[in-house]
Amino acid sequence: MSMIRIPYLSKAADRESLQRCLDISAERSGVGADGVVRVMTLFLEAVADELTRGRAVRIPGFGVFVPAPIPERHRRMSRDLTHRCRPVFSPSRGLRAQVALGAGPNPENIRILKRHRSNHANSTGTRRVFSAMQALRQQVAAQLGRAGA
Repeated sequence: MSMIRIPYLSKAADRESLQRCLDISAERSGVGADGVVRVMTLFLEAVADELTRGRAVRIPGFGVFVPAPIPERHRRMSRDLTHRCRPVFSPSRGLRAQVALGAGPNPENIRILKRHRSNHANSTGTRRVFSAMQALRQQVAAQLGRAGA
């Protein structure tokens, strides 16, 4: 199976885990890499849409995503007072146990998390999840020599 290049990610090691997940999913499901990317992106768009509508999304054995209210004191400190909630993920007990019994913490992951938080804190970008995911599907399809997404 050929490895596809995931657009918008740095060349750092943190992008390799996403590629590995996509490759493993494609191999296990018998679906091509473009099919796996298409399903993954459509699923994530649907999760974002449900959160936007104020609904929780529970994934059994994995966890729950909820639109949680931002405390008033944090909204006062922010420049933009229109934001009333933010997405929050709570992992399931099984996922927490699996990760706890795994390889152990990697100091590089803390740096990745801090960089992500600083890059996305108080973001005023207007790019919706759909736009980013659609662009991802189109670039993967182009890499695989297929027209359309």
